[in-house]
Amino acid sequence: MKFNRTILVSFFLIIVLSFPCQGANNFWGVHESVQLWISGGVNDCFTGSLGFRQNNFGLEVGYCFNGEMSKKGFLDYPCPHYDYTVIGIKRVGNTLGIDLLYFYSPNNYIFSVYGGIGVYAEDQSKIVRSNVTGWLYRNGCDPKFYFPFSVGIKYLFDKKYEMGLGYHTLRGFNAQFSLVVK
Repeated sequence: MKFNRTILVSFFLIIVLSFPCQGANNFWGVHESVQLWISGGVNDCFTGSLGFRQNNFGLEVGYCFNGEMSKKGFLDYPCPHYDYTVIGIKRVGNTLGIDLLYFYSPNNYIFSVYGGIGVYAEDQSKIVRSNVTGWLYRNGCDPKFYFPFSVGIKYLFDKKYEMGLGYHTLRGFNAQFSLVVK
């Protein structure tokens, strides 16, 4: 199974890489820092995220504004008869997920590179149009899960601010602005 191997190898690499840099020098004197960041980007849609980092590990909540239909655009139950036309499988609402990130800062804290893996979910529904009334119905609902990877680089240009560029396999390229709070 490719999925299980990929996740196992990713978590193993994160754990192995975290040990050598625990004692890395800190150029700016912000040892054991806590950072909060916001990022935005464009892939097939607008994407955004909010993140939190302490030392070498970070957590990021990401969002893709990629819904094809709103929940207000159809009746949320199956068509009551069999005289309908299938419109297709549509993404209802937006995609939401969370990423676990690992940061590596070789020798100093000015530049840091990161990588991570996440899990994202979206609601996909079979939408049908009644040939009798013309109304739209949801005839089935399946959640779909993604396990994307992310990589990037961050630059600490002051003791309190950091800028970064990253790539996420689901959210695409993104720019980040971080605030060092500790």
